[in-house]
Parts: sequence; C-alpha cells; structure tokens
Amino acid sequence: MTAAVASDYTVTGFQSGVADAFLGDTAATAFSGSPVVTSAGAAATANIGVYAITFGQGTLAGLHGYTLNLTSPGTLTVNPKALTITANAALKTYGSVFSFAGTEFAANGLVNGDGVSSVSLTSAGAAATATVAGGPYAIDASQCSGHRARQLRDRYVPVC
Repeated sequence: MTAAVASDYTVTGFQSGVADAFLGDTAATAFSGSPVVTSAGAAATANIGVYAITFGQGTLAGLHGYTLNLTSPGTLTVNPKALTITANAALKTYGSVFSFAGTEFAANGLVNGDGVSSVSLTSAGAAATATVAGGPYAIDASQCSGHRARQLRDRYVPVC
C-alpha cells in the first residue's frame, strides 16, 4: 500500500467576508493549481520510521492579490505491519524426542516480498519424557527471522 500524501495539505489565511459588502475568499478565489507533496515514506516498501513531507510550488499560483508562503512542517510515520505467526500442530510417539526445525509455522500478513524464514518453536511435549496424560502440549512460537522481519510487528499464536 502506498500512502497518498499528494492531497494532504491545508491552506490558511483567507480573508473572511463582510456582511452586505463582499464575500469571503475561498481556495477557488485565492489560488489555482496544486502543489507537489511528496515523502520518501509514502512508498509501499518504506522502512519503519518518521519521514519528512516535502511541499513544493508545483503549479500553484496566487490569485487576486494573494501571495503564497509554502511551509512543510508535516511528517509521515511508517508503523510496523501486523504479522501473525501460528505454530503448526505436530505429532510424536511417546518416548521419542520431537526436534523443531524452526519451519513448522504459518505466517499471515506478509507484504512486499517480506518473508519469515524461521521461528523459534518450543514445547514441553517435545521431550522424550512427555506423558500422554499431559497432552496436548502447547507449541510456543517466538523470535521470527527473515527478509525485512524487523518491519513487522509479530503476534505469536501457540497451538495446543
């Protein structure tokens, strides 16, 4: 998703009208054209952070005695994308050890070629001494790693 910053600006300083004398000014009577409003943070692939919004003259022109003073105090904040990591269910035979490879999970919410290559998975049921009576055992997921993983806000969902 790309942020739409081109129309995010405010115009102030219009002269208000005087009853029975003249109408107040509006954007249509004070200027014509449109500015150039951009931010490096507007790209779908922008990293998490705060970006300046730049504001340029573009095709703006003052009308009817108005001059334009362009200021650019705005910022665009890119927040982490929500990501849900869900551990896959697993089976083992009593008395054996289950070893997690770190790939037994599903990731939901990835965008822009981002990827999760591994997740830390643990379970009390993985031990050879885990009893049948204690099951099913939760599989806990944590610490994902992968391409641009730092751009994601992780939410881990244990499987029981």
